[in-house]
Amino acid sequence: MIKKREIFKNHIQYNNNAANFKYFNEKMIIMKKFIFIFFINIFIKISMFIKSLDFKEK
Repeated sequence: MIKKREIFKNHIQYNNNAANFKYFNEKMIIMKKFIFIFFINIFIKISMFIKSLDFKEK
């Protein structure tokens, strides 16, 4: 009886870990998208800044 309860407890623990891992993965994907967009924006700003400097020199 105790063994069955232990197995059941471990099973619940495993399911919770799987759910947490899935949630964590989804969060990581969203974070990666945000970071990617953030870096693209910085890159565009830097390129615009360089273009404006080139324009001033001419």
